[in-house]
Amino acid sequence: KRDAEELMLTARNFASCPPCVIDRLPTISQIAYDRALTRPPLVPHAELIEVLRSMWRPLVVYCRPPANNILAAPIADDHPHRASEHTDAVRREHRRLIAAYDDLMNELSSCWMIRLVLYDWTVSGAPDRLVDLLWRARLCAD
Repeated sequence: KRDAEELMLTARNFASCPPCVIDRLPTISQIAYDRALTRPPLVPHAELIEVLRSMWRPLVVYCRPPANNILAAPIADDHPHRASEHTDAVRREHRRLIAAYDDLMNELSSCWMIRLVLYDWTVSGAPDRLVDLLWRARLCAD
């Protein structure tokens, strides 16, 4: 129960912030990992998505290179905040985790209050392209 309360508190704290950049929003990660690892959610996913939607015109940058690049990357063994069982499950369900993130991003992009930018850092000129995507997203929001 404490983890669920901490997750909602974190989500609400982020939602109350003025526009800012947040790296790896726990709200999004929690949903994707719950779905991929088929574990019961700490907090109903609809509540987490509603908190995300309550943010001030959120812009989600989904860093998504090709699946082969993701699957080829090593998964660190030492995560001080996670048990080794979690790391083992991530290794086993790596493809499902990618699919869960993809599905969640599609779901979020269908929410009219959430803007989504897909970013593939493996493409030539990717940093300039990201700046351009963010600039266009900002212009579309005004």
